[in-house]
Amino acid sequence: MVICFGLGETPRRCPMSTYVEMSRILTTVGSAGMIYALYAQALKVWKRKSADDIHLAIAVVPFLSSMIWFNYGISIKEWPIQLICGLELPASALICIGYFRYCKDPLGSLKPFVQRLLGRRKRG
Repeated sequence: MVICFGLGETPRRCPMSTYVEMSRILTTVGSAGMIYALYAQALKVWKRKSADDIHLAIAVVPFLSSMIWFNYGISIKEWPIQLICGLELPASALICIGYFRYCKDPLGSLKPFVQRLLGRRKRG
């Protein structure tokens, strides 16, 4: 059951279509912050020509996630998902490309993970 109410109104059952439209609007507005952050990070990487302060996962996961969600949005014909991912994808691609271009040791952040996975611990 979906409950909706306005100022000074008694809570009542809300039609599902209203709930879906409200979810679309909130998702679109809420994603604006993520889009801003991705473009700000991409600008920082390319302006400074350095990606040493970015973790490999932060460089790669948003790019893969945007591609997957964009494909999903197309398959279910949801314009908010297509719009958001269509805006996120170029920024996350720029971060990913900048990471591998400017990071001094791009796969270095994987070394501790691989060592733990193999059971080897750092001695010292």
